[in-house]
Amino acid sequence: AVAGGTAAATPNTAHKPADDQAAQIAEIRTNYDTALKESEAKAGDPGLLGRLTGGQRAALTGVWSASQAECAKERVILFENSGTGTVEWWRASNEKVGLLPWRTGQWELRDGTIIMSFDHRVEYDDFLDQLRDGAIEETVQFELRNIDGSELRLAATGGGISSEALFLGGAEKLFVRCPD
Repeated sequence: AVAGGTAAATPNTAHKPADDQAAQIAEIRTNYDTALKESEAKAGDPGLLGRLTGGQRAALTGVWSASQAECAKERVILFENSGTGTVEWWRASNEKVGLLPWRTGQWELRDGTIIMSFDHRVEYDDFLDQLRDGAIEETVQFELRNIDGSELRLAATGGGISSEALFLGGAEKLFVRCPD
């Protein structure tokens, strides 16, 4: 199991280091692919009725990316968890490992601003060939420019050189719903 950023050592020392790394990466992919599917299920599209009765907050719930093609590399997942907004920003930092929950935490919508407070990160360190995960305290705010059934447009509240712009990859970003 993945714990503290490393996989459990294989007791058989006859394996080559490359075999150990391949097994470790396979275990990482299995664990995080399962977690990703569970999160996506929680963020299911609320449908037209849900968006109409739940307002903007319900409309924000879902799996978003910069394009349909980018869904394989980056996904922003917004869902409700016992009345609290949960955000998981998944990114592929390494092709071998696939998508990881790059930043996770809570989100809220306040006066047209989406506030994301991240408390955990997971990244794959290419140099050390291992996971790095741990607690963080990061808060970013995005101006909600537009939301409809298939598109979400966010803008960095701090301008083009803010931490928000780093998350978006620019001052403003259009997201589309990822397919189921």
